[in-house]
Amino acid sequence: MKKIVIGLPVLFVVLIVCSYFFIPGRLTISETITLNCTLNGATRIISNEHTWSRWWPNQNENKAAVKDSSFIYKEYSYKLNRETPNVLQIILQKKKVKFNSILNIFLLGKDSSGIKWETSFETSMNPAKRIQQYLQAKEIKNNMAEILDTLKLFLGKAENVYSMKIDQAKVTDTLLVSTKKISTGYPAIKEIYAMIDELEAFLKSNGGKETNYPMLNIVKTDSTHFRTMVAIPTDKIFNDNGNITFKRMVPGNILVGEITGGTATADKAFAELTNYVNDHQMASPAIPFQMLVTDRSAESDTSKWVTKLYYPVY
Repeated sequence: MKKIVIGLPVLFVVLIVCSYFFIPGRLTISETITLNCTLNGATRIISNEHTWSRWWPNQNENKAAVKDSSFIYKEYSYKLNRETPNVLQIILQKKKVKFNSILNIFLLGKDSSGIKWETSFETSMNPAKRIQQYLQAKEIKNNMAEILDTLKLFLGKAENVYSMKIDQAKVTDTLLVSTKKISTGYPAIKEIYAMIDELEAFLKSNGGKETNYPMLNIVKTDSTHFRTMVAIPTDKIFNDNGNITFKRMVPGNILVGEITGGTATADKAFAELTNYVNDHQMASPAIPFQMLVTDRSAESDTSKWVTKLYYPVY
């Protein structure tokens, strides 16, 4: 019994000494990962809190994943405060204890980037609390690692970063007949298909065949005017005829995506394709265009419109 009585104070002293010797006055918690994603692509996703719901871990299991504009993971809340484009401040909180953390997104290569997530805090002079803080630091570090692993898997798929699957292919429709028109205001479906009908009539009367769906490109030239160009791939070479011109595309590389939806959906998808081109430091030798898989003049429900998007690159 005496040994136990004597041993307890000794053990207490040993714990106190160990807490000061092995646990520093400031604890630094850091996690680093590499990403199969461009710097700009990763930054757009991570710095926009509205996209967090798309990748945050345990979304299906944890119904309270979002609470009071914060994201919840294993009893901790995480709230984003933007500082600079590639350096973000994230506030971690468990109950009433808050931790300020910094997430740095950095360049590794043309198509790769990295993330370093770090926080630190002063430890208490109270040995019991100091040990408790050390255990909490390990808990925070594990949570950081798990969250970053989920983010890495999400950013590793281009369709998550650019909202659609993007493939690189070779241009196959190299022979085109086309026409264009300037309009005041965005062109109506009726106007677009009147231009397509004109091209189809030209091909029919000149022994040409359509080899793919009609192609469309619309550009806003000023505050009120739009330039609409339509084209139809064909199997023959033609001479220009009035407002119908023959074009030959270079059989180079082209990015291809596919979406379902109306004009706003297509515009947003083209913006994402442009992001992809810029993020991967590509250039374009020709104008991008839509391929109208669905006949929009016959289908009034825009949610059923299927459109392929093409963006020539080199």
